[in-house]
Amino acid sequence: MKGNHLITDIINVDCASADYCEKWLKVLKEQVINNGLKIINSYSHIFLPPDLPGFTGYILIDASHFAIHTYTDEKKIALDLFSCGNVNTMFIFESICKHFAITKENIKSIHYIERF
Repeated sequence: MKGNHLITDIINVDCASADYCEKWLKVLKEQVINNGLKIINSYSHIFLPPDLPGFTGYILIDASHFAIHTYTDEKKIALDLFSCGNVNTMFIFESICKHFAITKENIKSIHYIERF
């Protein structure tokens, strides 16, 4: 196998604060580095009133990308972890869940695809 892709929808999480955004991006970047990947670029945008509060962001890595988007009014997070290297995105997702105390009850859907 060379590469894997994890897409998940996380529900019932309070993701409206700017601090929460910064924590997520910090944890995602730590996961990139801790798994031997290289950050090429990253960008995030925090939505402030009058828009619904929340954030969207991505980390472009040497082996593809990690992306996140929140739906704060519905307490939902869409997370996309794709690596075309030998890094296991399911392992990374499990580490993220532990960090944010995300349980099975918070995971509405999860799709894991082995690539190539």
